[in-house]
Amino acid sequence: MLNQTLFEALRAVSPEVSIIHEGESGAYEVHAAAGVSLSAKRTTGRTAFVTRWGETYKLNCPICGDTRQRLFICHLLGVTIGKGAGKLRFSRSIAMCHNQHCNIYPWLMQLPGINWQELTLVEGVSPTKSKGAGLSEEIEMPRPSIPLMSDEVPQRVHDYLIGRGFDPQQLYTQYRLHYAPQGALWNIIENKALYEDRIVIPIFHGGILTGWQARDITGASPIKYLTAPGWRKTEALYNMDVAKWFRDIVIVEGPTDVWRAGENSIALMGKTLSAGSIQAEILQTLWGDRGRVLICLDSYEDDPSTLEAAAKLMETIHEIKAFPEGIAMLQLPSDDPGSWDEEELRSLLNQCFADMQRRV
Repeated sequence: MLNQTLFEALRAVSPEVSIIHEGESGAYEVHAAAGVSLSAKRTTGRTAFVTRWGETYKLNCPICGDTRQRLFICHLLGVTIGKGAGKLRFSRSIAMCHNQHCNIYPWLMQLPGINWQELTLVEGVSPTKSKGAGLSEEIEMPRPSIPLMSDEVPQRVHDYLIGRGFDPQQLYTQYRLHYAPQGALWNIIENKALYEDRIVIPIFHGGILTGWQARDITGASPIKYLTAPGWRKTEALYNMDVAKWFRDIVIVEGPTDVWRAGENSIALMGKTLSAGSIQAEILQTLWGDRGRVLICLDSYEDDPSTLEAAAKLMETIHEIKAFPEGIAMLQLPSDDPGSWDEEELRSLLNQCFADMQRRV
């Protein structure tokens, strides 16, 4: 056990707490970015962003009445490492309620026996500091690709995300977003450069960077998304490495839909799924003997082809024998999931899963 103090404090108030990935050390990156410490109101200029959780504590969320242990707390939560000017504190987004996405921090602050200003790991244990952007080198990102929370990223990039209702720090911590400025090389072999600023969305499979998409944030390009040269969208599911921990899954079209729908969602990078594709193989492998799935594509009013696409998607899931506990479709009356209010969308998704449960 890597964080005895935190675990014992959790067990004192929630005896059902369990451990996953016990003994696995986490990994982190550091960027000079503003962040707020867990227990203090002051702002610190150096925050450590966790890139691998490692040992994690799993329990019922005390806020929403969860009974399925869907509150996950990384052993690095609130931990400080280093001394003096080099002292670091880990970002607080590594404690998440995957049931109702509750604000659990007031509850955490009341845990007994913890001094959040001095919380450390057991002696001899230390997380690994990632090099550079913390992304693997299996494929190459656009040059340059700058971590979203770096001081080198212009404020207009954050303003774009905030204007769409997203939290830049959360997106970086959870999804490793980067920024590629105008002039960055996105196709190294053909020496092709970007004509506009873009946000780079990495796509991981088993912790390996297998692809990326770069989204125009200027509105000036007729091409909204550029894709990593040679990468096939049918070979991966966006957010798979996180969603695989969940039993009930939401299938959406694109990355921004995942950001809004939550950690238990995966994106097809489109509307279609072939029974013989790598995407289908992943679904069958991870959910061939468990779980429910809710298909939530873009609004059928905005795109009449959505209903037909969703119906074909349901047929394919039946064909590959995935999600044996239930398949359903959520037809949004307007817009795509990524354009909805987060609380409203997630409430609607949770209600759909509850309705599926009642029909069993």
